[in-house]
Amino acid sequence: MKATFLKGVVLGAAVSSVTLIASAAFAGNGIGGVFNLGTTNTVNAPTQLRGSVNTGQLQVVNTNGGSGATGIGISTAKGHAPLAVSSNTKVKNLNADLLDGWDSSSLQRKVSGHCGSNTAISGISGSGSASCTKSAVLPVLAEIAPGNQQTFVFGAHGELTLTVLCDTTNGLTYRFVNTGSATGALNWWYYYYQGINGPYTSLSGRSMAVNDTQDFVSNPRLEGQFIFGVGSALATFKLHGFYAPPLLRYPGNCDAEGTAEVTTVS
Repeated sequence: MKATFLKGVVLGAAVSSVTLIASAAFAGNGIGGVFNLGTTNTVNAPTQLRGSVNTGQLQVVNTNGGSGATGIGISTAKGHAPLAVSSNTKVKNLNADLLDGWDSSSLQRKVSGHCGSNTAISGISGSGSASCTKSAVLPVLAEIAPGNQQTFVFGAHGELTLTVLCDTTNGLTYRFVNTGSATGALNWWYYYYQGINGPYTSLSGRSMAVNDTQDFVSNPRLEGQFIFGVGSALATFKLHGFYAPPLLRYPGNCDAEGTAEVTTVS
């Protein structure tokens, strides 16, 4: 009788222990607890999933078509990153809402606009569209070795050519060439200095037929404004040129610098 009673006590204690262990395992809380689906699991310790498989180690599939359906939701304290990764490999098909805090509406789109004939691009919007103008300010800048030249072409269809020559005999030469298909007009006001001969000024103008040329020689300096019109184009040049022949203090190249404002009249 006594032995039977003791067996009953031991069996009861064992069943109670199993029940307690099972209850703790299914609770889903605390270190060592089982991760239960469909309920909140709480633990204040890191959890790791380790293995070696030739696929994703953890896969989450959500077939719900609702607007709030996602695969994974992560929440952290403010100012803390939701993810930490150890690889810089590009993640295929990963889309981000912000780029370094910038929304896509703040980023420049690819330029898709264009300007028609006799116009030029004056600005590009954030969406990539272009705004057009009939005027443009273009640089004229050249440093030319003796015996060489540099050519600038202006106008909507190359109506005007400005060639800068470096002639060691005559100094810096500006040569205007009418390369358009119609007769044009050239007007000028300029100041130049011819060494010991003193400074000179010139205010004049002339008609220029197709392929006609007009030269302006500077030795050593020329400052002036030139207005050239041909066809539907009007170009206003502000030119500054300096040439120091080899016998002077600054031997070497012919310098030409300034701007050309080109306007298509029609």
